[in-house]
Amino acid sequence: MGRSFGRAWLICAAWDFGIVPDPETFTLFRGWRTTFDRYPLATSPAYHAFRSWFGWPPVAKARLLDSTAEQLDRREGRGPDPCRRRM
Repeated sequence: MGRSFGRAWLICAAWDFGIVPDPETFTLFRGWRTTFDRYPLATSPAYHAFRSWFGWPPVAKARLLDSTAEQLDRREGRGPDPCRRRM
């Protein structure tokens, strides 16, 4: 993994916790699509925000935690909540 991955990871992690990147970071990351494609950070909202901002194709999102209701639905054989996308 290269230095660019480490930098992208740190910036995304900081933004995920409320430290917004400066305009220079957006300018820098505009040319890093290859890095973002090669090392997806599926659980990072910031990672997905950068992709959206630059108009890059979205990648599958991952969630770290399911709610109790989602766990019970899965255990009891129910499919995903049709209203989940609205949250």
